[in-house]
Amino acid sequence: MSLAEYATWRKAVDQHQVQTLLTTVGSNPLPALVVSRLVVAEGGTVVLCGTEQVRPALQELQRLLKADGLTVVQLIVPANEPHHIHENVAGALRGHKQPWGLDYTGGTKAMAVFANEAVSRDASVRRFYLDARELKLRVVKGALADGGVESDQFVGDAAVVGGRELLALHRRVPAGSAPLEAAQPSLPRSAAALAKVLGDRQASQHWREFIHAPQRGVDAVFSTGNGYRDTARADSEPVLWPEPPAGTLADCLHILTAETNEGRSGADIDAAGVLDPAVWRDKLGWGKGAFLAWLTGLWLEHHVVAQIAERSPDIALRLGPQGFRSWLTDGDRQTEFEIDVLALRGYQLHAFSCTTSAVKPLCKQKLFEARLRASQLGGDEARVCLVCASDEPAVIRREVANTMGDDRLVTVCGAADLPRFGAWYAEQIRKDWPSEDRR
Repeated sequence: MSLAEYATWRKAVDQHQVQTLLTTVGSNPLPALVVSRLVVAEGGTVVLCGTEQVRPALQELQRLLKADGLTVVQLIVPANEPHHIHENVAGALRGHKQPWGLDYTGGTKAMAVFANEAVSRDASVRRFYLDARELKLRVVKGALADGGVESDQFVGDAAVVGGRELLALHRRVPAGSAPLEAAQPSLPRSAAALAKVLGDRQASQHWREFIHAPQRGVDAVFSTGNGYRDTARADSEPVLWPEPPAGTLADCLHILTAETNEGRSGADIDAAGVLDPAVWRDKLGWGKGAFLAWLTGLWLEHHVVAQIAERSPDIALRLGPQGFRSWLTDGDRQTEFEIDVLALRGYQLHAFSCTTSAVKPLCKQKLFEARLRASQLGGDEARVCLVCASDEPAVIRREVANTMGDDRLVTVCGAADLPRFGAWYAEQIRKDWPSEDRR
């Protein structure tokens, strides 16, 4: 968005500004934060209305909004008791400056209905709803029966929430002490070459035979003999690679050798150079196990990161961490989960799940889990993309989307589009995001 476009957009949003906003908060607190930051005037007041069950979210919202210089009031109400909801909301608003606003995106139906009755004392009240599917702020000013005005404004590219704030809002803490930094791809040219290999059925088969050669390749190095892999053990084991076939795979290994040995002295290091553990250690700080793990699948995450970074100026995606781990708390039990690559556009989380598999049940399983985890991190607005080797990405997407009931937030990139993943993903985004004349 250019400065001129931003000024036009900001002017359109500012016409809906209010002095006091009553926002009903449910299990997804993100809309309350987004709407508050978009429409509450400087020094204004936000009344956070929710049940006892969402008190932790209200507290986090209060912390974030107070840091913005707003006055914040917490209001705990019963979920489905009309009289109590109406009286509590009316009391909380009493004495606060008008114009008032009501954000009824979250919370229960009873909260929306009877909070609306309470705010209707202000004839010019603005009512707001943040549409999770279309990323639009839908606004009604005044009462429609009395000539009120209905409008909507696209706000999907409004960068009003940071990555750390999004995680804090959904009470997701990064596992360990890993910093929440933008991912940096390793060996991007080699990853791009492998993407071409995976997109070529014959070359892909040759690649799998090459790295999984019985008793010789990666599987033999990793294997612990009981069905598990041990990357630490790989550091002390030799790798006896089979002879690579000619063609695409040989070209890929040539690129890998050149990129791995970049900056090293000596002319024309041959393919054996890429097998030297000292090269991996000096160039990347990786042990042999880490490098072999990259070869067997992690390269796809690095390819996705590199492609997103290249397209970022066009599609305004802000890269987050790669291999992001977080804790999911269920009572006294904590479960760690991981999302391969994270990014933000505006306030919308984009989560990418990567697999070199083409097996449909496995791909669907990864997509289901990624959608669940993405919504836990980024709310109902989160978008998820499965990046895989399937020749039937549309089938996987359709079957999973039909089950989830929302196909707009689910995309699947198959083998054919892997080499041009960045351009492909930009096309998917543009399909769903309005053109400038529709904003």
